[in-house]
Amino acid sequence: MPNQYEDQIAQEKGAYEPQRQHTWVIRVAGFEGFKTLELALRTGFLPSISNEEIEIPYMNSRVYVAGKHMVEAGTIAFNDYVDKNTAGILAEWRKLVYDEETGAIGLAANYKKEGIITLYGPNFETKREWKIRGMWPQNIVYGTLDYGASDVVQIETTFRYDDAIPTFIASSGGLAGVTGGGG
Repeated sequence: MPNQYEDQIAQEKGAYEPQRQHTWVIRVAGFEGFKTLELALRTGFLPSISNEEIEIPYMNSRVYVAGKHMVEAGTIAFNDYVDKNTAGILAEWRKLVYDEETGAIGLAANYKKEGIITLYGPNFETKREWKIRGMWPQNIVYGTLDYGASDVVQIETTFRYDDAIPTFIASSGGLAGVTGGGG
């Protein structure tokens, strides 16, 4: 007789293991003085990727095909550590985008960076990664102050980026065999 629990979520054989939200890092490359930037993260984002739609009228109907590729900006909250100068590092990066003193907009070649979002499995052996291209700080909120609180100051930064490429896809064959395109 088959085991009635063999297809249950998180059963003892290890199938249907849930992905956790709390085992992730974001690294950004291309800063002077150090290879990659990895800050003390509180909350973050996973890429939101879509395509605009193109509507094609056809007789008494409408047909839709994929249009331009789009990604949504994402917000990350950091703990502000004085000894690591978290606020200073972000302010310097933001100054490459827009210099408050001179009013000059920076060159994209200087402020756009490449990052990687890594989401680890619970055993840290499995992971999902997205390569983030053209990443830059669109805005920075340096936190709130409260005499009655004992909390750590948190900085929120919205990052705009050009593309998010998943690097955890298992095969390049895609769905061709499933959709009937293989042949």
